[in-house]
Amino acid sequence: MTKHITASEARADFRATLNRVAYQHERLVITRHNDEEVAVIPVEDLRLLERLERRAEDAIDGETARRILDDPAEGRESWEDLKEDLGL
Repeated sequence: MTKHITASEARADFRATLNRVAYQHERLVITRHNDEEVAVIPVEDLRLLERLERRAEDAIDGETARRILDDPAEGRESWEDLKEDLGL
């Protein structure tokens, strides 16, 4: 469950804030002036998010590769156009 705390609360006892996340595995959203500013999450959650992000990127890359294999002309750019895009 995600809990919300103010920046002042987080700052007042920063060590306790970090301990809540690290050892109690809490997810904290820190607000400032009633706006959500930042989330502090356990490192395990970060690693999971990174794995999911890589899988999503791999799926997109795989789909692109399948489209190009189905139609080799798709996604191709002439050498002259590529040089122009790169300012060469």
